Amino acid sequence: MQTQSKIVLGIVALIVLFALLSKAFAPDTTPDDVQIDNQLSTAAAAANNKDVGKLMSIVSDNYTDSASNNRLQLNVLLRRALGNVQNLKVTVIPATITVTGNQAISQGNITITGDNQTMFSRSVTLVWKKEETRRYLVIPDKIWRVTRSSYDGNSEMD
Repeated sequence: MQTQSKIVLGIVALIVLFALLSKAFAPDTTPDDVQIDNQLSTAAAAANNKDVGKLMSIVSDNYTDSASNNRLQLNVLLRRALGNVQNLKVTVIPATITVTGNQAISQGNITITGDNQTMFSRSVTLVWKKEETRRYLVIPDKIWRVTRSSYDGNSEMD
């Protein structure tokens, strides 16, 4: 009897392992606009926690903005700005997210308050691209990242 119990437990363990691996290797079926909205929420939470590394995780290596900043310059600006603000609160309200294949545009409002004042409150347009990445360092995947931002409405896709 003891041998049969070990065999049954072994089979159950293999089924559970197979189910977990299947889920890990399965592509994300979340709609693209929801994935982008989730990225915006992640960025806002990271900014509120002054976690610039996490905030920059949604920014593409090919990033540019309407002020001619690249990813490195944006990183420096954010570290400087977030480091000096007390009671930081970032709110992102995406009004529209339009997905066209592997590119998307989100338009909405970003409000940043801190030091008992509103520091920034504007309509912002972000251009997104679905870029190659790896989950768990080995599983090929794609993730939405910001490639361009504009505060004046200029945001044509590539």
